[in-house]
Amino acid sequence: MNDILKYLSEKQSRIDNPYYCRKCMRAQKVVEEVIARLTELELIERVNEYFAKGKKYSEFFYFLKKNVRDSATRRVSWAVWYLYNKGVNSFTTSKVLEELSYSDEDYRRELEHLQVWENGKWLPVLKRRDYCNWQLLNEVQPSRKPILLKDLSERLFTAISEFKREFSEDEIIQKVRELEKKAVERGLRKLKLEFKDGHWQINSITLSKIRENLKGKKSLNWAFFGNIIVRDNPYFKMLRGSSCAAYVDIPNQIVEELVGELIAVSSECRNAEEFYTKACEVVEHYNNFLKKDAKDYFKHRLDWLHFRIYKHPFMSKYGVRVNINWNSRLLRKFLWMTGLRYGENLTNSSVT
Repeated sequence: MNDILKYLSEKQSRIDNPYYCRKCMRAQKVVEEVIARLTELELIERVNEYFAKGKKYSEFFYFLKKNVRDSATRRVSWAVWYLYNKGVNSFTTSKVLEELSYSDEDYRRELEHLQVWENGKWLPVLKRRDYCNWQLLNEVQPSRKPILLKDLSERLFTAISEFKREFSEDEIIQKVRELEKKAVERGLRKLKLEFKDGHWQINSITLSKIRENLKGKKSLNWAFFGNIIVRDNPYFKMLRGSSCAAYVDIPNQIVEELVGELIAVSSECRNAEEFYTKACEVVEHYNNFLKKDAKDYFKHRLDWLHFRIYKHPFMSKYGVRVNINWNSRLLRKFLWMTGLRYGENLTNSSVT
């Protein structure tokens, strides 16, 4: 546990970004609680004074990362499933929201730390006028993500953007709760839950729909062709190599995950250098996953696949190079096990 706290502390001190630092600070406060919960569920196990990942950890982690993090409706499904497994078959909107939101106190504490990057420096968003009232100093541009997928500060930005120059803390909190409640109710309606006497009801039909929703979108691991282009991003784009005819089949679910991570990283960075540093960390994490944990999740070894970040020589943006070891016996075995023939067109050593 001390290693995790040390890691978060080092990340917090190394990256000069107030939002990232605040995330690390909040993470440090819940480390003990999260470790205890993961141990209780046997997702990790104690080995002397250390912890080790359990057999189901990687599968569970990537299930959450893929199927819950990127969909507001699946977030709602996850909360409902959690309540159902606690024996709750009827609940209010507020009960679901408790599992998907932050406390009023968390929101109040965050107000004074809100900042916006402008003209090469961080500027405060708000100024306290008295005990419970605030004045807007600098305009904010909230992201277009669904509010249930936003973090603490992003939800506050969304609420603040609907006010003018002055407002009270209670007004901000009330607006956040209003937006969150609408999003939760929209998700519950999509899941076809029945609303009766102020409570949402779970039955066998809705339970089946929730299970299907939690599985996430069906994504074929093979095959992926051509380009991925990330639009409207200041630092990152995936580019094809020098040959217009060059292409390769790769597990597109992993590439989709990686690209999503890089887009998220770029939104937190204020310049290309910071993006490159954090992007390299993301790519290193994925390469380690391919080497060590991919088999637990995909049921196949993928250590013949490797990513790296590079800067395109004729552009200001960065790209990702995907390298495949064609000579690997494991690649042939993977293609055979997935029902794909090791074709004659596998001649290129990498794709960009």
